[in-house]
Amino acid sequence: MSNRRLAAIMFTDIEGYTALMQRSEVEAMGLRAAHRKIFDSFTTKFNGEIIQYYGDGTLSIFDSAVDAVKCGIAMQLAFQKDTQIPVRIGIHSGDIVLTEDDIIGDAVNVASRVESLAVPGSVIISDKLFDEIKNNPDIKSIYLDTFKLKNVKHPLGIYAISNHGLVVPPRKMITGKLEIEKSVTKRILAGAAIVLLLVAAWFVQDLLQVTKEQTIVLLPPKNYTGEEDLDYLVEGVHDLLYGDLCKVSDKLRVISPFTARALTNAGKSMSEIAAELDVDYFLETSISCVEGDNLCINPRLVEFDTEERQLWTEEYFEKKGEILNFNHFLVNKIADDINIQLTPDAELALAKSSSVDTAAIDRYLRGEFYLDQFNPMTITKAGELFKHAIAKDPDWGLPYAGLSLVIAYQMQLGFI
Repeated sequence: MSNRRLAAIMFTDIEGYTALMQRSEVEAMGLRAAHRKIFDSFTTKFNGEIIQYYGDGTLSIFDSAVDAVKCGIAMQLAFQKDTQIPVRIGIHSGDIVLTEDDIIGDAVNVASRVESLAVPGSVIISDKLFDEIKNNPDIKSIYLDTFKLKNVKHPLGIYAISNHGLVVPPRKMITGKLEIEKSVTKRILAGAAIVLLLVAAWFVQDLLQVTKEQTIVLLPPKNYTGEEDLDYLVEGVHDLLYGDLCKVSDKLRVISPFTARALTNAGKSMSEIAAELDVDYFLETSISCVEGDNLCINPRLVEFDTEERQLWTEEYFEKKGEILNFNHFLVNKIADDINIQLTPDAELALAKSSSVDTAAIDRYLRGEFYLDQFNPMTITKAGELFKHAIAKDPDWGLPYAGLSLVIAYQMQLGFI
């Protein structure tokens, strides 16, 4: 017996559960039991229906989109207390077919893809579900971006619930089950390029080289200066480097800093992270001193196959105003050492000189630090710092991007 109905569909799962199970079955089972206890309690409280438990995850449905989101909020707040369970939650709404012990339908697949975009502590929803909850005064949300999800025909607008206590992932931190859209022109050009390469290979076979995709993790940066008030600088330099690495090539997969931090905070070793994420390289960065406008930067590149092998460790003494140029140099060095060919666009971007005013970059990095804390006071403070950065160096583009994000956040949250 089956019946068709409209429902809000919620998926949850515990991040890093598989690796935890390999490390300690007792600890993993305890974490799952705590997760299910909270999940059962709040699903019942908010009139939900539990459809399925699977490993470390759950599937449930709600007649009301508002109830589903309020349930997700309550669960995340509970997961963050005491046991600190790193749970991801995704919700979508649509037409489903409900059988005796399962649900089927395209909306279920979409909900699963939406959940894959979440990070621990967050509740991520689709634009369709957003339309059903946007007028509820108890629920706050922020638009993240439009994503092309795997096996989903049309791009989907994605929102994060931004009520107090929830994590709102920055756009650059979002990974998941995504597809990269290519324009028709790009496909034609790519096809032509492949044909030319194959023809050339008939005559000179060694001209055609197939490059394996490589994966690199930027481990959380270390502040060895002994001054906690310089965390903004250490984090900011690290984030700028992450942005440059992401531009290198589609043959280089760069794991998001949020994921790297979550796994590191969970006590995972390099070998455990490498096994879970199929990692080839790790990049560690630290700042050991700040002398006036100069920084002591210490990067270390590690290759991981079956065991850890250090490729190099270096020490650089750089001016703050030259940090963008230093990152360009470092990214070029890393690409050379791991045999990744830069795309033409990346090669052009990394070849540009990007010296900026020292005070401007300092204010920009402080602004990013405050913006990531995501509350009304810090968002306002970030806006002020980005304006100061623009005043110091009007030709530098990043502070304008930061200020645009501040305005977007304020509009989404109803501050302006």
